[in-house]
Amino acid sequence: QFNDHLSRLLTGLATVSETELVGPLQIKKLPMLSTLELDYSLNTLNDTEQDYPTDKCLHELFEAQAVANPNNIAVVFEDEQLTYQELNQQANKVAHYLAEHHDVTPNTLVGICVERSLQMVVGLLGILKAGGAYVPLDPSYPTARLQHIINDTGINYLLDQSGLHTRLELSDKVKLISINDTRFTDVFIDYPVTNRQLADKQPLSSLAYVIHTSGSTGTPKGVMIEQGAFVNFLQAMLFQLGPNFNHDLKLLAVTTMAFDIAGLEIWGPLFVGGQVVLASKDDVIDPSKLSHLLNVHDINFMQATPAGWRSLLDDDWAGKKDLVALSGGELLPDKLAKSLMRNCAQLWNCYGPTEATVWSLVRRIDCDNTRGNIANLAGPLSNYSHYVLDSTQEVVPQGVIGELYIGGTSLARGYLNNPDLTKEKFIADPFASRKDARLYRTGDLVRLVSDGQLEFVGRTDTQIKIRGFRIELGEIEHQLSSCAGVLSCIVVANKDESGHNNLVAYVIADNTTGISQDEMPNLFRKSLRAHIPDYMVPSIFVFIEQWPLTANGKIDKNSLPAYDLRLFQRQYQAAQTPTEQLLVELWSTLLTLNSDEISMDANFFELGGHSLLAVKLVTKIRRLFSLEIMIKEVFEQPSIQMLAQTIDSKRSISIVESKMKEVVIISEGSF
Repeated sequence: QFNDHLSRLLTGLATVSETELVGPLQIKKLPMLSTLELDYSLNTLNDTEQDYPTDKCLHELFEAQAVANPNNIAVVFEDEQLTYQELNQQANKVAHYLAEHHDVTPNTLVGICVERSLQMVVGLLGILKAGGAYVPLDPSYPTARLQHIINDTGINYLLDQSGLHTRLELSDKVKLISINDTRFTDVFIDYPVTNRQLADKQPLSSLAYVIHTSGSTGTPKGVMIEQGAFVNFLQAMLFQLGPNFNHDLKLLAVTTMAFDIAGLEIWGPLFVGGQVVLASKDDVIDPSKLSHLLNVHDINFMQATPAGWRSLLDDDWAGKKDLVALSGGELLPDKLAKSLMRNCAQLWNCYGPTEATVWSLVRRIDCDNTRGNIANLAGPLSNYSHYVLDSTQEVVPQGVIGELYIGGTSLARGYLNNPDLTKEKFIADPFASRKDARLYRTGDLVRLVSDGQLEFVGRTDTQIKIRGFRIELGEIEHQLSSCAGVLSCIVVANKDESGHNNLVAYVIADNTTGISQDEMPNLFRKSLRAHIPDYMVPSIFVFIEQWPLTANGKIDKNSLPAYDLRLFQRQYQAAQTPTEQLLVELWSTLLTLNSDEISMDANFFELGGHSLLAVKLVTKIRRLFSLEIMIKEVFEQPSIQMLAQTIDSKRSISIVESKMKEVVIISEGSF
């Protein structure tokens, strides 16, 4: 590999003319690639041009499907469903109301804060049909985060459900629109069910949605995606996935609408005349319920993070031989990929930042490419381009690490109300023929390998992925530093034995507050959960006296002390009952702790537990005790002592019910 690289380097140097060697030699300006290698990196790998609809917005493409397939089922939620015609008509009512009553026009931002339901899809589609762009607000997010998004977007209209707005401080200018059931309220009754006829054609350059992602400055940043970018993405997915992406598609949607991946889950099937089956928020976190939904609805398409797929397999999911599985949001481990391939028809590995509209690289994994690194990135979508550049934004040779830049039709417009960051991250494309073409700096470090694939190496900053969610450690540090009792802090991500990132916060405590260090972790968690989602809250807090420093006086993160999880427990309490003893063994396996190190009053999440491990714990409890237990019960009763009491109570009820059935059978048999 070294010889190959040296040969290519010397070939590039051989192209240097004698005149370039006159005077002081500027090494950085010498060509590192031959003409052929440069052409391969710039042109051959980026030959992705394809036609896509440029005369219709997303909602207009849906309307065409509603005409072609009016009686096909469009969306299903629990025991409710809507046909294409019904969904189109209900969304039209919302659209006419927004446009005529609230003057919603192209680029008007409209908030939507509803639970997963048919109303969610109707509301999203209605906003688009009115010409507006939706701003998704997940009701499960902390109030402070929702408040920031509302303030940042300056929305004047909010589609609300069941009084969710009562948690928020809304200005008088924000108009609330209630969408409580599938028939809607009296507000929409008198509005037409027909498609709106616009005097002027809505441009594809108008916004489709604004989604907020974690920000390094401490506050989420809004990514603006235009109609044309999203339509191109959907058409590109249709082209890439081929016959799998058609009117027979039945997709199980598991992602919050505030996460860009939900865009494919909702609009992908509706783009081709397929069916969306919405999993409820309780179903999403329970692999046994997801497995049931996959079977009962005969699902043939699903996308999830590697963590999501792993939770299904850990729950002894039998697989589905006609299922097309997409994995994205994190690196796909080889072992997981091979397990998934045995359980589904096809497996696709997906990569892409929110700023490039969901995915930009989508590659099918099959038996022929499992020998190498399955996590490698490949399969550029139509009208996307990818370049590996150095710090001077020059193309680097094959095998050399550089930053990945993405270009093409589906780049975001930029960051809402943040022109400086937009200018920093979205730069002019020096390789494109179009003068207005741009590149997005992903911050991902990659190297081009011999078969044209990209090997992910790391990040240029502190951004990480946890269970598919993009997280800036700086945002967590910003929120934690504002907590009472914190003088300064650093948050790092440590990988556990299964390769998952766990968040660890190192804190220098302010001991003048009168708060003991024993109390601080729980107080920190409570404060953080008011501002950031649960997946961003550190599972472990380590207190230190001073920061280790490098020779030049900077904090040396590599020298931060190791932590002993036993220190995060109160006075040790041994297991007293058989149920407690069994739970100790389960915790010991999942948390990789010795059994005699786990106290009965220890908190599962303070010992390194997180939502994914909670799913595994519930699966093991169900098998071991042969009873039904919900994941939320682990969060509500996070100690062995509390959990054991719940299990014993359920077992007692189950025994009583069993005895009652025996009595009934005996009684019936006596006549």
